[in-house]
Amino acid sequence: MKLTKRLAVLLLVLLAFLPAAPVRADAGVVSGTTVSGTVRVYLSSIASNTSVDLKVDGSYSIGGDTSRAIARGTRLNVSNSGGTLRMTMDGRTQTMGSRFKLRRHQTSGNNGVYIAQARKPESLYPGDIEFIAKGGNVQIIVHVYMEDYMRGVLPYEMDNSFPLEALKAQAVAARTYALKKMSAQAATYDVVDTTSDQVYNGTPSGNARCEQAVQETSGIVGTVGGEYMASYYTASNGGQTESVANAWGSGSYSYLQIKDDPYDLRNGASIEKSVTFNKNGTTSVPALTELLRTEAASQLGVNSVQITGITHVAPHTPKYDSPSRVYKKVDVGLQVSGYGSVTVTLDYFGQIESLCGMSINVLKNETLAVTETVGGYKLIARRFGHGVGMSQRGAQQMAKEGLRYDEILEFYYPGLMRTRYTMTRTILPSIDGTQDTTGEIITDAKTALVTLSNPLDSLNLRSEASTSSSILASMPHGTQITLLGMGGAWSRVQYGTLSGYVKSEYISVVDQTVDETPPDIVSLGTATVRLSDESQTLNLRAAPTVNAAIVAHLRHGQTLTVLERYSSWTYVQMGTISGYVSNDYIVDDASSSAGGAQDAWPTSEPRTAIVLPSNGLNLRAGASLSSGIIMTLPQGTMLLVTGNPQSGMIPVMLGGLEGFVSGEYVYVATESELNPTPTPTAGPTPSPTPWQGMATVTARSGLKLRSAPDTASKTVTTMPMGASVTIMGAMENGFYPVRYGDAQGYASASYLSFAYETPIPVPTATPTPIPTAVPTAAPTQVPQASGPVAGRTAMVTASSGLNMRADSSTYADVIATLGYGVEVIVAGERINGFYPVRVGTLSGYVSADYLSFGASSIVQHTPTPIATATPIPGAYRVVVESENGLNLRSAPGTYGDIVYILPYGMVLSVLGESENGFLHVQWGGYTGYVAREYVTPFGAQ
Repeated sequence: MKLTKRLAVLLLVLLAFLPAAPVRADAGVVSGTTVSGTVRVYLSSIASNTSVDLKVDGSYSIGGDTSRAIARGTRLNVSNSGGTLRMTMDGRTQTMGSRFKLRRHQTSGNNGVYIAQARKPESLYPGDIEFIAKGGNVQIIVHVYMEDYMRGVLPYEMDNSFPLEALKAQAVAARTYALKKMSAQAATYDVVDTTSDQVYNGTPSGNARCEQAVQETSGIVGTVGGEYMASYYTASNGGQTESVANAWGSGSYSYLQIKDDPYDLRNGASIEKSVTFNKNGTTSVPALTELLRTEAASQLGVNSVQITGITHVAPHTPKYDSPSRVYKKVDVGLQVSGYGSVTVTLDYFGQIESLCGMSINVLKNETLAVTETVGGYKLIARRFGHGVGMSQRGAQQMAKEGLRYDEILEFYYPGLMRTRYTMTRTILPSIDGTQDTTGEIITDAKTALVTLSNPLDSLNLRSEASTSSSILASMPHGTQITLLGMGGAWSRVQYGTLSGYVKSEYISVVDQTVDETPPDIVSLGTATVRLSDESQTLNLRAAPTVNAAIVAHLRHGQTLTVLERYSSWTYVQMGTISGYVSNDYIVDDASSSAGGAQDAWPTSEPRTAIVLPSNGLNLRAGASLSSGIIMTLPQGTMLLVTGNPQSGMIPVMLGGLEGFVSGEYVYVATESELNPTPTPTAGPTPSPTPWQGMATVTARSGLKLRSAPDTASKTVTTMPMGASVTIMGAMENGFYPVRYGDAQGYASASYLSFAYETPIPVPTATPTPIPTAVPTAAPTQVPQASGPVAGRTAMVTASSGLNMRADSSTYADVIATLGYGVEVIVAGERINGFYPVRVGTLSGYVSADYLSFGASSIVQHTPTPIATATPIPGAYRVVVESENGLNLRSAPGTYGDIVYILPYGMVLSVLGESENGFLHVQWGGYTGYVAREYVTPFGAQ
């Protein structure tokens, strides 16, 4: 009796909610979890087309927008015009951006598209169809349900004529291969449609046996040790399986080792090539017979010989460790007239293979064997493919001999466990009112992103909707996940092969209408991932540093939308995900609107650089990794960014200390990102009495010194976090009048911390500004101060650097290493031979033995101008090239006193040319002369 369509659908829905009962009885299969069943297949076989033609045979819309539905039977063309996709349909052309999708909706009957340029244009491609502009071509990624993908793989990877049990083994291996690739969470696609992964030409018609194999193994994959098995398979292994290490040079799958395969050997369809050595002294290849004469004559030291017989043929010297039968040498025993028995050794791959036309693989990995015939010996070469994993010819023979598919799999993948997963099939609701009647679970799952305020954090995926439940995985900021259901504080999501729960507040749903650059972001063009090893991937990171969380893995050839360019990193968008990639592994496409990286921040907003490496980061004197090290900054140090990136180095300031840090090892954020505008809290109104005292800047990204007491006034300068300022008067409109170095202005009271519990009143009778004390004669500097030192500055005198420690002991942890000449602010008196000091935002203790005080060591946060020669117009910089250091002298000659020894890589400013081959230079607070031959130009000042 025939069921009505509505009743059939109802039964399928009921079945979906029954306890986990398999579709059919299959002994030994265990139940797995629910995983996404959508495979992203990149049609690399037709990736070089500038234009593709399609015919829709199903229910589709543009980007899932039902108001832009495409009728069944519609023909359309998608072309690439200067990096922009254009779609022509019904005589009208629309601009679609750099990428877009045709989304599939539920319907009855066929539901896919035909692609005219495909290798099999008569085959239907069922699934969402994504188009990407790359270079001048149109690339296609088909988002297809796993079992539909299997229906398109089996007929090409094996053949419909193979026995059913062999096809079932192939289906499990191919499904496992695809699911394992999907679990890698690649950015754009999971597999390609060629032998680089698995051959896929859409879903061909017919192939009833392949269809049966897919149905009877639906959802079944192989696992070994709780992980997806390495489901490699090969056409024929030549009677011996190969190990992963031998085939590809590395790999540690213990269950994929060398072992004999009698089934492949017994299959008459397995490819083999041979040459016969006749006992009468000839061979089946005349050129080989002549080679034997030549080798024998050479061995005997004569011009020519006559071979009267061949007594034996023996391959030896395996290419890999025993028991490998991939032999490199062949011994041939000869009877030579007048000389008796002679054995010659031939190189198989270098001599016999090419001479006799016996090559099967370019891999040069054929197995060799010798069989004795009535009239001689036959040397046989076998193996078609890499030889690893399941042999398709071996599986064919096993099935012919009555073995089941599970026995086939267990022979080739020892320790395998078969697991059946429930695979969701993402498809949009019906447009035309008809429903898809297939039995797989259908979910209108949405794409979501892990969205965290700190891009270095990660989000826990939990087994239940509770913080006390077990953690299944930790997902970094920007990770793309599938949202299965949202219910208040917790949401159920899919992450690779794992499903679980996350806090709803930490994810954001992605609008999948059209994957284009958001309208408020200006694209600078496109770039392409270029990797020397195409099997590797490029990390897309949450921040421009190698320590930042990995958002996605990008494949070679991936097209990216460029949003911002910097000297070492580029901020890009890939579909719905954005992040940073290293410039070393991408190239700008011709369609880019700007060529080359721009050494400029996108806005002039103040920025803070945060040190990321746990072992610290060097602050250097110049914009080069070869420049001298001023000090080592600990992890978490906040630095004021003072300019645009220069060759991957960022100019920064720590307190009054200026230098450069590598952009790869800091996280740069704007003032608004780090310091949202605070909400003022009610408090007592400050006294209008004039004040004077010291205060410290607490704004992490620096505090603007303004010309008037309001946020609309001009910025005089930006004071870094930790800078000390002098309060010059009473607060007005939430601002204090302050002096910072030589600059005066107004600073927000919200970001000032006073050095004393209450400011010290200034007598109104003495309004005259306090002049800076200038000593009449600078005393000779001594290792330690002879009087009170709190609040004074001191200079590091240790030539190899001075450790700043967490406490006043040589056993305390080292916070930072201060370079020679670095100035510190002494915060208190000497303790156990150590002074408490501060450099910018850093506080700690240093040995008193390596600090030098001057009488005028009043706190200075802006370096005192050097009253020496003024740089001449067109002045330039040079870098020290002497690995042993370079003497900075007081005069332009070797007779001059040595002022300082400049380390290798130190960048110097040239003040002027001098005689005797010396340059007049400046570094930090020093000026002097250096020999020109030991420096090279560094760049424009």
